Amino acid sequence: MLALPLASQSDHDKEITISLSNPNEPGYLSINHHKGSIHVTGCPGTSVIVKASTRFGTGGEPIHLGAVESNNHVVINATPRHRTIDLDIEVPHRFSLRLKNDDSGNITVEDLSGDLEISNINGDISLKDISGYAVLDTVDGDMIVQFKEVAPGLPMAFSSVEGNIDITFPKDINVLAKVKADSGYIVNDFNGETEAKKQQAPKRNGPGKTSYYTINDGGPEVLLRSFLGNIYIRQQQDN
Repeated sequence: MLALPLASQSDHDKEITISLSNPNEPGYLSINHHKGSIHVTGCPGTSVIVKASTRFGTGGEPIHLGAVESNNHVVINATPRHRTIDLDIEVPHRFSLRLKNDDSGNITVEDLSGDLEISNINGDISLKDISGYAVLDTVDGDMIVQFKEVAPGLPMAFSSVEGNIDITFPKDINVLAKVKADSGYIVNDFNGETEAKKQQAPKRNGPGKTSYYTINDGGPEVLLRSFLGNIYIRQQQDN
């Protein structure tokens, strides 16, 4: 199924709406973006709405925005690759994501329930009010994640080369956290236990150490690693 463009669009701002084959079922969004930001928000409704805009003025080559849908799997493509194109996307709340961004933009995701696989080379990753599972990596960027709920029984991974990693988990999460900050510090809000010594883990560990925290009853492994930044493991606060 092809996307439907909206009328009265300029060469430098595009918007399309993609209908889903099975509107009442969960969906899946794939984007391999070269240059610009990606912002995805979970919203009421049964369609995917994509807005694309050039960041630096109206000169230069016009942008082209395309999308293909098959069985609730939506693939989005924005060109030309040398232009900085920011994407603002609305999807139904139950949607999984596979996002990759190469340059000049942050990736932000809000209010979704699904499986999230996100990679950003030159920018931050920010997730807010997320339910499900995540595998995230950045090179030159920070990572801030706030989970409402975590899918049980699935391993997760969060890694950054140069940035900080700041993850907020629900208080009742059951995981084994494997954490390493090569040059920074680990700050842990949970009173976890180290797997090796079965004693209360320190609130803060120095650079270069790998720490294993059994959080609550333990469970699948969650890997957190930053080469140059700090790692923060936080408990969700009561409203």
